[in-house]
Amino acid sequence: MSEQREGRGLRLLWTAGVVTFLVCTAQQAAAQAPTRNLRFWAVQTAFTISVFDNQFGGSIIIGSPGDSYYVDINSNAKLFGGFFASAHRLTTGAKRTKVGKDRINLLRQLLAAELNCAAFGCDSATQTTIAFGEQAFAMGASSEDSLKSAADDLRAYNRSGTHQTLPSDPGEPTRSTSIALADPAFWDFVP
Repeated sequence: MSEQREGRGLRLLWTAGVVTFLVCTAQQAAAQAPTRNLRFWAVQTAFTISVFDNQFGGSIIIGSPGDSYYVDINSNAKLFGGFFASAHRLTTGAKRTKVGKDRINLLRQLLAAELNCAAFGCDSATQTTIAFGEQAFAMGASSEDSLKSAADDLRAYNRSGTHQTLPSDPGEPTRSTSIALADPAFWDFVP
Protein backbone atom coordinates (compact mmCIF):
# COMPACT_ATOMS: atom_id res chain seq x y z
CA MET A 1 0.00 0.00 0.00
CA SER A 2 1.24 3.44 -0.83
CA GLU A 3 -0.01 6.90 0.03
CA GLN A 4 1.16 10.24 -1.27
CA ARG A 5 0.75 13.68 0.30
CA GLU A 6 1.97 17.00 -1.05
CA GLY A 7 2.31 20.51 0.30
CA ARG A 8 4.68 23.47 0.32
CA GLY A 9 6.94 22.01 -2.33
CA LEU A 10 7.45 18.82 -0.31
CA ARG A 11 6.09 15.45 -1.33
CA LEU A 12 5.74 12.59 1.15
CA LEU A 13 5.56 9.10 -0.26
CA TRP A 14 4.59 6.34 2.18
CA THR A 15 5.25 2.84 0.88
CA ALA A 16 5.30 -0.29 3.06
CA GLY A 17 6.44 1.49 6.21
CA VAL A 18 9.10 3.64 4.50
CA VAL A 19 8.69 7.38 4.23
CA THR A 20 10.47 9.10 1.35
CA PHE A 21 10.71 12.89 1.20
CA LEU A 22 10.97 14.39 -2.27
CA VAL A 23 11.72 18.10 -2.38
CA CYS A 24 10.29 19.96 -5.36
CA THR A 25 11.28 23.37 -6.65
CA ALA A 26 8.59 26.03 -6.86
CA GLN A 27 8.56 25.59 -10.65
CA GLN A 28 8.00 21.84 -10.31
CA ALA A 29 5.26 22.36 -7.74
CA ALA A 30 3.53 24.89 -10.03
CA ALA A 31 3.81 22.59 -13.04
CA GLN A 32 0.61 20.72 -12.31
CA ALA A 33 -0.95 21.77 -15.61
CA PRO A 34 0.11 20.00 -18.77
CA THR A 35 2.38 21.75 -21.26
CA ARG A 36 3.78 20.74 -24.62
CA ASN A 37 6.99 21.72 -26.37
CA LEU A 38 7.11 23.85 -29.50
CA ARG A 39 7.31 20.82 -31.80
CA PHE A 40 3.90 19.68 -30.54
CA TRP A 41 2.32 23.05 -31.34
CA ALA A 42 4.02 23.18 -34.75
CA VAL A 43 2.63 19.82 -35.93
CA GLN A 44 -0.70 19.46 -34.12
CA THR A 45 -2.29 21.70 -36.72
CA ALA A 46 -6.00 21.40 -35.85
CA PHE A 47 -5.40 21.58 -32.09
CA THR A 48 -3.09 24.61 -32.45
CA ILE A 49 -5.56 26.42 -34.70
CA SER A 50 -8.38 25.67 -32.26
CA VAL A 51 -6.47 27.22 -29.34
CA PHE A 52 -5.33 30.15 -31.50
CA ASP A 53 -8.86 30.90 -32.72
CA ASN A 54 -10.81 30.15 -29.53
CA GLN A 55 -8.44 31.46 -26.86
CA PHE A 56 -6.78 34.33 -28.74
CA GLY A 57 -9.51 35.24 -31.22
CA GLY A 58 -7.01 34.55 -34.00
CA SER A 59 -4.48 37.17 -32.90
CA ILE A 60 -1.39 37.08 -30.68
CA ILE A 61 0.20 40.50 -30.24
CA ILE A 62 3.85 40.73 -29.24
CA GLY A 63 5.06 44.13 -28.09
CA SER A 64 3.53 47.54 -28.52
CA PRO A 65 3.20 49.79 -31.55
CA GLY A 66 6.50 51.60 -31.87
CA ASP A 67 8.60 48.64 -30.69
CA SER A 68 11.19 47.59 -33.27
CA TYR A 69 9.72 44.09 -33.56
CA TYR A 70 6.09 44.70 -32.66
CA VAL A 71 3.97 42.10 -34.43
CA ASP A 72 0.33 41.10 -34.65
CA ILE A 73 0.22 37.40 -35.47
CA ASN A 74 -3.29 37.47 -36.92
CA SER A 75 -3.35 34.48 -39.25
CA ASN A 76 -2.54 30.79 -39.25
CA ALA A 77 0.11 31.52 -41.89
CA LYS A 78 1.97 33.89 -39.55
CA LEU A 79 1.54 31.57 -36.56
CA PHE A 80 2.89 28.47 -38.29
CA GLY A 81 5.43 30.60 -40.13
CA GLY A 82 6.84 31.49 -36.72
CA PHE A 83 7.40 27.82 -35.96
CA PHE A 84 8.87 26.99 -39.37
CA ALA A 85 10.91 30.12 -40.18
CA SER A 86 14.61 29.30 -40.31
CA ALA A 87 16.58 30.73 -37.42
CA HIS A 88 19.69 30.81 -39.61
CA ARG A 89 18.48 32.21 -42.93
CA LEU A 90 15.83 34.48 -44.37
CA THR A 91 13.64 33.02 -47.12
CA THR A 92 15.79 34.99 -49.58
CA GLY A 93 18.80 32.87 -48.59
CA ALA A 94 20.56 35.70 -46.74
CA LYS A 95 21.94 34.85 -43.29
CA ARG A 96 20.22 36.17 -40.20
CA THR A 97 22.31 38.10 -37.71
CA LYS A 98 23.21 36.37 -34.43
CA VAL A 99 20.66 38.52 -32.62
CA GLY A 100 18.08 37.74 -35.33
CA LYS A 101 18.74 34.01 -34.88
CA ASP A 102 18.26 34.35 -31.12
CA ARG A 103 15.10 36.41 -31.65
CA ILE A 104 13.57 33.68 -33.89
CA ASN A 105 14.49 30.99 -31.35
CA LEU A 106 12.81 33.10 -28.65
CA LEU A 107 9.77 33.56 -30.91
CA ARG A 108 9.27 29.80 -31.17
CA GLN A 109 9.43 29.28 -27.41
CA LEU A 110 7.22 32.30 -26.87
CA LEU A 111 4.52 31.04 -29.23
CA ALA A 112 4.55 27.63 -27.54
CA ALA A 113 4.33 29.23 -24.08
CA GLU A 114 1.46 31.49 -25.13
CA LEU A 115 -0.44 28.48 -26.52
CA ASN A 116 0.34 26.31 -23.46
CA CYS A 117 -0.84 28.98 -21.05
CA ALA A 118 -4.03 29.63 -23.03
CA ALA A 119 -4.84 25.94 -23.54
CA PHE A 120 -4.02 24.55 -20.11
CA GLY A 121 -3.70 27.51 -17.75
CA CYS A 122 -0.63 28.90 -16.02
CA ASP A 123 0.28 30.78 -12.88
CA SER A 124 1.16 34.46 -12.52
CA ALA A 125 4.90 33.72 -12.45
CA THR A 126 4.60 32.04 -15.85
CA GLN A 127 2.55 34.95 -17.16
CA THR A 128 5.36 37.27 -16.03
CA THR A 129 7.93 35.07 -17.80
CA ILE A 130 5.84 35.24 -20.97
CA ALA A 131 5.54 39.03 -20.68
CA PHE A 132 9.32 39.30 -20.28
CA GLY A 133 9.75 37.11 -23.37
CA GLU A 134 7.38 39.34 -25.35
CA GLN A 135 9.32 42.42 -24.30
CA ALA A 136 12.68 40.83 -25.12
CA PHE A 137 11.40 39.85 -28.57
CA ALA A 138 9.79 43.19 -29.39
CA MET A 139 12.52 45.56 -28.16
CA GLY A 140 15.13 46.21 -30.83
CA ALA A 141 17.88 46.82 -28.29
CA SER A 142 17.70 43.34 -26.76
CA SER A 143 21.09 41.64 -26.41
CA GLU A 144 21.85 38.07 -27.41
CA ASP A 145 22.08 37.18 -23.71
CA SER A 146 18.65 38.60 -22.85
CA LEU A 147 17.07 36.85 -25.84
CA LYS A 148 18.71 33.51 -24.96
CA SER A 149 17.81 33.86 -21.28
CA ALA A 150 14.16 34.57 -22.09
CA ALA A 151 14.06 31.62 -24.52
CA ASP A 152 15.61 29.32 -21.91
CA ASP A 153 13.04 30.34 -19.29
CA LEU A 154 10.17 29.75 -21.71
CA ARG A 155 11.66 26.42 -22.86
CA ALA A 156 11.77 25.28 -19.21
CA TYR A 157 8.09 26.17 -18.81
CA ASN A 158 7.13 24.51 -22.12
CA ARG A 159 8.79 21.28 -20.97
CA SER A 160 7.62 21.43 -17.34
CA GLY A 161 4.32 19.62 -17.82
CA THR A 162 5.02 17.30 -20.72
CA HIS A 163 4.54 14.31 -18.40
CA GLN A 164 0.97 15.42 -17.65
CA THR A 165 -1.91 13.92 -19.63
CA LEU A 166 -3.80 16.31 -21.89
CA PRO A 167 -7.47 16.89 -21.07
CA SER A 168 -8.46 15.83 -24.60
CA ASP A 169 -6.88 13.96 -27.49
CA PRO A 170 -5.18 16.42 -29.88
CA GLY A 171 -5.35 13.91 -32.74
CA GLU A 172 -2.56 12.77 -35.03
CA PRO A 173 0.28 15.16 -35.92
CA THR A 174 -0.13 16.79 -39.34
CA ARG A 175 3.27 18.35 -40.05
CA SER A 176 2.71 18.63 -43.80
CA THR A 177 -0.52 20.57 -43.22
CA SER A 178 1.25 22.96 -40.84
CA ILE A 179 4.07 23.50 -43.34
CA ALA A 180 1.56 24.14 -46.14
CA LEU A 181 -0.16 26.80 -43.99
CA ALA A 182 3.10 28.45 -42.86
CA ASP A 183 4.37 31.75 -44.20
CA PRO A 184 8.01 31.83 -43.05
CA ALA A 185 8.67 34.82 -45.36
CA PHE A 186 6.55 36.96 -43.03
CA TRP A 187 9.32 36.58 -40.42
CA ASP A 188 12.01 37.94 -42.75
CA PHE A 189 11.52 41.30 -41.02
CA VAL A 190 13.70 39.81 -38.25
CA PRO A 191 17.15 40.19 -39.85
